[in-house]
Amino acid sequence: MTSRAVTSLSRIQFAFCLICMWSFIPLAVAEVEERWQPLNQKPRLLVLTDIEADPDGDALQFYWFNYAEAGTMKDQTVKIHSAENMARVHVVAPDVEKPQSIHFILKLTDRGEPH
Repeated sequence: MTSRAVTSLSRIQFAFCLICMWSFIPLAVAEVEERWQPLNQKPRLLVLTDIEADPDGDALQFYWFNYAEAGTMKDQTVKIHSAENMARVHVVAPDVEKPQSIHFILKLTDRGEPH
């Protein structure tokens, strides 16, 4: 096998490893609050989930954001307080005339080795 073939094979293996990492389910343990209430009367404070721990004790990095395209509240800004590096965040929902849906995404990164 030539060195060029080995390099090509290495790139294919690397690409495959990346795909496998994307499909990996993170092991952070979450305590999800099961209290869903309509927010159609006045702004309310929502508390998004707490992340309890990483199973191997590594530090976790948090980044919360509003995924506006998935919800029905596209014309109003939803502010997330302490969105960066906080396991627990607070959201103030704006006034609405009828029930709306808001979607949030948590990007959770394990800061241990390997990354």
